[in-house]
Amino acid sequence: YLDSSGMLWYCGRKSHRVQSAQGPMFSECVEALFNKQRSVLRTALVGVQLATDAASNTQTPVILFQLQTPQTLTMNQILQELKQIASADARTKNTQHFLHYPRPFPVDIRHNAKINRELLAMWARKQLRS
Repeated sequence: YLDSSGMLWYCGRKSHRVQSAQGPMFSECVEALFNKQRSVLRTALVGVQLATDAASNTQTPVILFQLQTPQTLTMNQILQELKQIASADARTKNTQHFLHYPRPFPVDIRHNAKINRELLAMWARKQLRS
């Protein structure tokens, strides 16, 4: 997008955007917030359509995260810090779902940096329904 001073901002791939009830969420902007948490190796923003989202055609944002190793914090401490990060930023203040992904993120075999968010979204949907 172009900001008020005419600068162009890249916020991630259009297909990775999550259409939440509060408006669009962009992968590059959102993940950068959570990637700063000391225990997190990297994160992935995905959208999951829950039953409550169907009428409004929106998605529930979910932050999946991989952990650094070795780990000194408990999972509860990590989740608490991630929730604090979310609540402190207008773009993520309504994010409520944080899931630890226990394996390396699936990536496109042609470019290791492109996370396969579609597979992660299917996994997240199953976790939220359990």
